[in-house]
Amino acid sequence: MNVKHSFLLEPGQWRLKGLWCETNRTTTLSVEGTVTLSWNQPNWFCWHQQLKFPSKEQNLDKDHFSDCSEINFVYQGYLSFPQNQYTFVLKHNILGNLEGNGWINSSWIIQRYWVLNDRKRRQGFETLYQESTGTYRLCSCLTYGHQIMTTLEATLVRSSI
Repeated sequence: MNVKHSFLLEPGQWRLKGLWCETNRTTTLSVEGTVTLSWNQPNWFCWHQQLKFPSKEQNLDKDHFSDCSEINFVYQGYLSFPQNQYTFVLKHNILGNLEGNGWINSSWIIQRYWVLNDRKRRQGFETLYQESTGTYRLCSCLTYGHQIMTTLEATLVRSSI
């Protein structure tokens, strides 16, 4: 693979800052967070992501995310390095257990995931666009059935190796 990505392919810590939108809200919410990436075996990665909503008035819609002030993601994935595709499992503090797959190309990391055993048919899609070695743009959305329910647009900036 001739990709020079620093996100996902290299261990490190990242700061996230952006905006969160929900279907039933008229305003966007500020969101901040951290992402920690590690490789504990040659082809296995761990990705811990934590999102926080800084303002106490900015609680998420009860119908969507139980009025929480924080969302946690723990990814465990497998990437075979001659290839550019990967699979992962994800533990989400609100949605529960998810599975997904991703694809890495020269400028983008794209992934899709779905909630296991879910009657609401919740699934998500994310793209990470590399702006520079230490900066990525994240665009993420969660759907319920055929309807977009939440979106996240954020910038990820590398904070350490």
